[in-house]
Amino acid sequence: MEKSVSIYTTVAFIMIVCGFLSINGAWAAEKYPTHQIELLCGYPPGTGPDILNRILGRYLEKQLGMTIVPVNKIGGGGVVAITTVATSRPDGYTLLNTGDYIIPVLTGQAGYAVEDLRVVAQFALNGAVLVVPADSPLKTFQDFINDAKKNPGTKYCHPGVNSIATMRMENLNKQANLKLIGVTAQEVVSTVLGKHVPIGLTANATAKPQVEAGRMRILFSFDPPKGFGLDPTIPDFVSVFGKGVPDIEIAVYLAAQAKTPGDMLQVLEKAMETVSKDPEFVNELLKNNFKASFLPGKTAMEEKIPVKMSLIKGILQSLGTAK
Repeated sequence: MEKSVSIYTTVAFIMIVCGFLSINGAWAAEKYPTHQIELLCGYPPGTGPDILNRILGRYLEKQLGMTIVPVNKIGGGGVVAITTVATSRPDGYTLLNTGDYIIPVLTGQAGYAVEDLRVVAQFALNGAVLVVPADSPLKTFQDFINDAKKNPGTKYCHPGVNSIATMRMENLNKQANLKLIGVTAQEVVSTVLGKHVPIGLTANATAKPQVEAGRMRILFSFDPPKGFGLDPTIPDFVSVFGKGVPDIEIAVYLAAQAKTPGDMLQVLEKAMETVSKDPEFVNELLKNNFKASFLPGKTAMEEKIPVKMSLIKGILQSLGTAK
């Protein structure tokens, strides 16, 4: 009899403890965050990524009810900021606003592995366009295609060999069999306007002021132009090549250290979805030449990023810059 009572007492005690832990865990999840969060960006103040970081911080702060501190952790083309978060405490208080962090891993320049980060959500897309001087004899994208095929080895300038934008252009180069030769230019605009190369690859934000001033013309937008506030008649990747040809979108993510507790990640993802669909946030991003685009972290990591890694790895190998 005493043994039976002892067993019942032990079971009851375990149930009470488990119940307490369950309630306590739920309470902890509800309480997150309890103090300020640092939101890291890998680029200097005033740049596109920095502006986006500060916009995101303001809106995320409203959703979480907690101070978000934008931090510029500059170096290595974003690698320093990514590494800082990848090696940080997994407590949900050091987050990362980042573009595609996979290229440094594939080139052997990263001090982190892809698995060291957890994408909370994709929240924006960055556009890329091909531009020529306003007086260029190339009036349309088809003119450019025809000219490139007649003259193998035609040069185009880009912002950097291993940038995601250049990977995107090299993917087009491969898919369309253009045999273009990329040339790195610190200033794509001045290189194109100086007519050192016939065409340049640049961001929408860089091209729009030049187009509005009548100095440049956009021949091609990788993304649907209307979504970025561009002339909707500009040809884009899908309208030219169709949906069956792979493209490499320039996505922007909120990321955390990979071992961050799931309940915290859920809080953050829910907040990011709300922010990404806020009309004011959407309009503010558009004014700064970004497009709001929400995608759950699980979808990004399991469906989008692996495909992108495969495409980029092939391109890097063809360029001789893969690890």
